[in-house]
Amino acid sequence: MRLLALTTMLLAAIPVAGGASLASGRAGSAGVTIGLPGGWHAIPLALPPGLHVDAEPVVRIAAASGPISFGNGGCGEFPYSFPETAVALVVLEWARPTPGVFPHRPRRFTATTLPVHRAPALECFDGPGGSVEFADHGRRFDAFLLLGRHASARLADRARAVLDTLRVR
Repeated sequence: MRLLALTTMLLAAIPVAGGASLASGRAGSAGVTIGLPGGWHAIPLALPPGLHVDAEPVVRIAAASGPISFGNGGCGEFPYSFPETAVALVVLEWARPTPGVFPHRPRRFTATTLPVHRAPALECFDGPGGSVEFADHGRRFDAFLLLGRHASARLADRARAVLDTLRVR
């Protein structure tokens, strides 16, 4: 019964239409955050104490240059909806040990370290996008840059700059 109550509380905290808009500040969960510029939006992802999700990888950040919400009918890691003129950043963490070694985090996220490919570039997302795997503070991540179909390359560069503000604690 307690689990049901916590799950209901969690679902009530998830925005139905549009994530929180912050004039500035940080967004993310579990010690993994990015700085949000004015006008950017994020979906709060923190779970209530005592509620654990066994899914791997775990979403730590879901933010966009426009309103973002759940519900694009996608699958897997990208069940998000955001304007076609916007970009989104999704940062996943592999919380459990996995085989292989991830490279160190890039010094900067650039078009070389986080390239964008034409649609469909990523499974479960029908727009242009790209990803980069990396390790930071002994933790393993996969960062995704998702572009709306009418988002500019300049906005993709802005998103990479936002990802440069990533902090892992």
